[in-house]
Amino acid sequence: MGIGDRLWDALTQVIKMNDQVTGLSAQVRDLAAELRELDRRMLRLETMVEIALTGKAQGPGTGPQRRLPPTKASKD
Repeated sequence: MGIGDRLWDALTQVIKMNDQVTGLSAQVRDLAAELRELDRRMLRLETMVEIALTGKAQGPGTGPQRRLPPTKASKD
């Protein structure tokens, strides 16, 4: 094998690696978009859980109500 053949082989390997890097770059871009979407969904779920646990989603007549006990002044 001469120098020309080795150079040609090296050049073809670089071209093949470039194609692989380009393909991997597209896959990483797609995965990043999916990750952002999952992050948004998880944030919405966390918010819903926090609202449910603090009772802020309770409207009038739904679920147990948190009220202060009556005072002596209000009984008169």
